[in-house]
Amino acid sequence: MRKNLLILFVLLASICYLQINAKKTVTNYDRNIQDTIIVKHKNFIDKSSFEFGFYSKSYSYFWIVGKDTLDFSISACEYERDKSMSIKIFHKNPINLETVLKNTKNCLPLIKQDFNTEKLNYLYFTNSFIYYPDIVTKLSNEYEEKFGQKRIKYEKLNNFMLNSIFNRKLNIFLQLENKKVSSYSIEKFNLIDKESMKYQLPNSELKDYPTFSINGMGTVVNLSQK
Repeated sequence: MRKNLLILFVLLASICYLQINAKKTVTNYDRNIQDTIIVKHKNFIDKSSFEFGFYSKSYSYFWIVGKDTLDFSISACEYERDKSMSIKIFHKNPINLETVLKNTKNCLPLIKQDFNTEKLNYLYFTNSFIYYPDIVTKLSNEYEEKFGQKRIKYEKLNNFMLNSIFNRKLNIFLQLENKKVSSYSIEKFNLIDKESMKYQLPNSELKDYPTFSINGMGTVVNLSQK
């Protein structure tokens, strides 16, 4: 658990850093996918920051239609110590998990230009599960069937997530890289009720949302070879 929390802290810190420095990078690749362009940026790693010596390289990937940048991006980082890598998912508004995984799949050829995805050890979702309307109700129903609406300990939560709809969909996607999910870490895990969801999703229609959902500040998905 302590290791997972450290990983989550570093990922959170790097997210803030990458968002600030992405504008300093140079576009060097465009790829058309159904009228959408994926633009790759090489992120600058400041030698005076904590990331120097921790990350060996970092790239961000943005989806553009016409002159508009879509509300979805990915960053990939390689770690200096063991050359393992992570992929982080960014978006501000709800999006179907199926779309997230499809976009990530389409981006893999670009990522593989600069990274060895055989060493992909972590996925990081910056948003909680209420941002994935295609699975949030099913996930909440699965949780309620086992635990009601009570908060559980992290060990039980990890076991639950490994058997959840979220995990099943991820593992199908991960087959592309001969990977599988080994464990989950949800920072500041709690249960959020429907009334409170309105404050996180003020511009969303919540009529079809569940009465509660698993919530947190982000989810680290630890991976292993299949």
